[in-house]
Formats: sequence, structure tokens, C-alpha cells
Amino acid sequence: MTRSKEKKIIRELEKVAEIFKYVEFGQRDFNRLGNISASTVKNEFGTWRNGLKILKEHLRKKDLNLKPRKVPYNQTYSDKELFKEMDRIWTQLKHRPSRNEWELSYPKISYGTYRHRFKGWQNACLKFIEYKMGGTILVDTAGSSEAYKHKSDKNSNKIVIGRFDNLQTLCQDCNLGKSDEIY
Repeated sequence: MTRSKEKKIIRELEKVAEIFKYVEFGQRDFNRLGNISASTVKNEFGTWRNGLKILKEHLRKKDLNLKPRKVPYNQTYSDKELFKEMDRIWTQLKHRPSRNEWELSYPKISYGTYRHRFKGWQNACLKFIEYKMGGTILVDTAGSSEAYKHKSDKNSNKIVIGRFDNLQTLCQDCNLGKSDEIY
């Protein structure tokens, strides 16, 4: 690390921290308000979190404190807001979006927010399907010889599926991601 480059990055982090009244801010906020990118911070300090940690140490020397956000980054949106945005993009594409498709669809909420909130993109998609169908999807972890099991219990609104590398839904109500379009 060159000392002058490090100082320049810290000054830029401090400038954005001041705008946020010394409350933690995210990479998107920094990209929007800073004169350098969050990628530069990550490249210099290893991770975004390390960059904020170094900023906190720098601010302490000036008797300033970078306070944590009241709401964690991945809790800024309610599940309903997340699913509304997922519904918009899923409907627009007419199938479950991949990461690249998501990012190219001008999302209002980042892919990473879903990944962090639901501990993975597949889990986010499963939770979205559950939300849309008003039921629960249970994963058969034993893994039968069939790729997917499908049982619909009208009283419980449950679907049981096997391992799902390529999720296929088999009833019309939960068939949100299938499309007859050829890509």
C-alpha cells in the first residue's frame, strides 16, 4: 500500500461519513457520493468492512465516532418490498432471473441484499415462491432417485421437492418461473 493512496481513500471515506453524519454507509452510498469507487476501497484494504474499520480508527484519532446503522444493510427493505421487486423482474423476464439477468434489469434492490437476507439466491427464490403461493416449500434432503418430488396438500399448501439445482415447479399456481420462450 502506498501511504498517499491510503490517505486519499481515507479522506474520501471521511467525506462521505460526514455527509451521513458519521453513521455507517454502504458501498452503493459511497459510489454515489464519493469521487472514487468502493472497489478501490476493497482493493486497498481487502474488504469494504476493513475499509470502514480503518475509517473508524482514523476518526477516533479526531475524537469522532462512526456509529453503526440502526438497521442492518440487508434489513433496510421488508420482505414484501423485496418480493415486489423480485416479482417485477421475474415477470419482466418471464423466468427466474440469474445474477447477470438481475443486474442487467435495473433492479431497485441489489442481488447481494437478497443473497445476504436469505442466505443465498436459491433460498431467496424459494422464499419468493412461497410468498406468491401462500404456502411452504419443503426440501427433501434425502434426495430420491427422482430429481423432484411434488406433493400438494390442499389443506396445508405445502410442496415437497427433492434437490433443486434447476428448480421445476409442477403445478400451475406455483409455476412462476417456466417459460415457453427459447433463449
